[in-house]
Amino acid sequence: MRSRDSLAFVVAAALSFATLVGVGCSERPVQPCVCEQSPAVDAPLMAFLSKARAAHHQADLREQAGDRKGAVEALEKVVDSTVALGERAEVREVQSDTLARLSDLRGQQGD
Repeated sequence: MRSRDSLAFVVAAALSFATLVGVGCSERPVQPCVCEQSPAVDAPLMAFLSKARAAHHQADLREQAGDRKGAVEALEKVVDSTVALGERAEVREVQSDTLARLSDLRGQQGD
């Protein structure tokens, strides 16, 4: 009989503990993830990336036509438009690629 009382006590204690833990957990406020505050790619960034892609395409066409000056002008628009977007990694990467390409084109022109 004593083992049955001990078993009942252990079961009651375990249920009480589980209930207390469950209540304690349910009262914690749920903190939103930092990444949920803003989308990873917003509209201004998408617009910039689209314009940069178009400018590089235009520069490709002008370079193929032998118009290096026109290619430089197309790419300078990309570099000039990055100021408003700040220090985002995607913007820095596009700007770095564009500056490297501008350097190559200017070197071919003798600038």
